[in-house]
Amino acid sequence: YSVLPFTDHVPVSALGCLAYSLTALVAIMPVLVNDDSDDVNNRIALLVLTTGLGTFSAFLMSLLFGFLHQSCLYCLASASLSLTLAATAWCGGALPQQPTEHRVAALQGSAYSFLATTVTSL
Repeated sequence: YSVLPFTDHVPVSALGCLAYSLTALVAIMPVLVNDDSDDVNNRIALLVLTTGLGTFSAFLMSLLFGFLHQSCLYCLASASLSLTLAATAWCGGALPQQPTEHRVAALQGSAYSFLATTVTSL
């Protein structure tokens, strides 16, 4: 397996595990907290995380198929899960509808996540 360039013993897949774990924690947080208040910040965080996961997975798939000319069942499953999470977040109601400033914050956060993931991928 590959290790992160700035460490000697941390596999690259640990970053994916951390990202999936953080996304799961953010998704389950409203249930654990059991708070009746509005969950707009949680929705924005979930939208940003899943956008980053989907973007990075699309980049990795382009590397896998475009440059390495390989296939990997685990990689395809992971990318499918990431893209499904992103599509579900975008189409399933994670984007706040009201008020407008929360919607703008969600769109800005997702755009920053997309740009940051794209820039670090290059």
